[in-house]
Amino acid sequence: MMSSVKPPPTLPNVIPSLPVLQGGGFTHPLRICFSVPEFLGFPKRGGIGQAYAAFAEALVKAGHDVTVLIAADFATNDPRLSDVESDAKDLGVKLVFLPELPFRCAEAPNSESHPLIAYRAWYWLKDGNFDVIHFTEYQTSGFFCVSSKQAGMGFQNTLLCVSLRSPSRWLREGDDAFISEFGMLETDFLEQKTSELADLVFVPSRYIAEWAINQGWKLPARLYHQANLIRIPESLGSATRPGPEPIKELVFFGRLQPRKGLLEFCEAIDQLDPKLLASVSITFLGSYVSEPIDSRSYLTKKAAAWGTVVKVQDQHSREEALQYLQRPGVLAVLPSRVETFGNAVYECQVFGIPFIAADTTAVPELIRPTDRGMVLFELSEKALAKKLAEALFEPPRAVTPHYDPSESESQWVGWHNELD
Repeated sequence: MMSSVKPPPTLPNVIPSLPVLQGGGFTHPLRICFSVPEFLGFPKRGGIGQAYAAFAEALVKAGHDVTVLIAADFATNDPRLSDVESDAKDLGVKLVFLPELPFRCAEAPNSESHPLIAYRAWYWLKDGNFDVIHFTEYQTSGFFCVSSKQAGMGFQNTLLCVSLRSPSRWLREGDDAFISEFGMLETDFLEQKTSELADLVFVPSRYIAEWAINQGWKLPARLYHQANLIRIPESLGSATRPGPEPIKELVFFGRLQPRKGLLEFCEAIDQLDPKLLASVSITFLGSYVSEPIDSRSYLTKKAAAWGTVVKVQDQHSREEALQYLQRPGVLAVLPSRVETFGNAVYECQVFGIPFIAADTTAVPELIRPTDRGMVLFELSEKALAKKLAEALFEPPRAVTPHYDPSESESQWVGWHNELD
């Protein structure tokens, strides 16, 4: 008897890039909105906010009218509000903090507030008359917008785009975390439907598209690959591509959580020869987390046994972190378990920072085949310890990115220009 279960759909051998026919200008600027959970490090510092800041900046420079709606809850007296407003003004975008509804709603029956945030985003966006609205599936701020368009109840003249960034289920898998309340299931479902009902979906890597399809997501036919863009602060300049230098400092680069490979990194350090370890210092360049582990407590216990200088830099901005890594004698270590793109790897490539990285998920897509043997390692404590020892003996050089940042930006801007 044959099974009635249908296999998941397959992806094309190559996910197409955004179609650009002429690559020219436009007759009038588009009104574009990004409805995102974070932006320019507010309300939290993360890859999503970095990616969308670069996407927005490129469109502003091209002459489009760009608005950013921060679709998230935050304290109205947060002292960082004035800073992000100033940064957004410098970027040239109109910044909107998610307004409250003009009427009272029942409180959410669980701790997950994402459906209510999505409703508030829809309420504000429905009267915006935007030509294009960009959402991420994460925390599902676009759900009511894509649903209303599918039902013929709004946004008929607006292109609704979703970029797969960090599905909540995917994040839990990376941290070995479990569903602990009903609201998480609700968010998973809404993130899936936000992606399925969009007019089109962008993916930063083939890996995350395959993940979604294997989870049973039915992505729209208009599925495009779009690599992240990179904002280049004047203080960083272009990559210098220095030759290999003796390594004096190992830097774990990423949020201090299991998903970023924190446990594997620390276990690998445990396995290094004490004499070799004493020749370098160790720095953790990223913010602490309290869940699923208390990383502050964990690192305190681990560092006590290492017999070398250990420090944590948990307050650096993106620009400050990259400046720190550009110093001579520094090796960035990126042992992340899962990445939908690998923004930290991409930044190391663009800014000429020597690094080694785990060969997991989307990361190999960023590395030229000829460089993979030098910079990639299998994600295990033993393999990472071996790679660290090799790097201390023969330091790896900085490597160029597989994706050309200028070409990615031209593709992104050119496609929007032709929507005119």
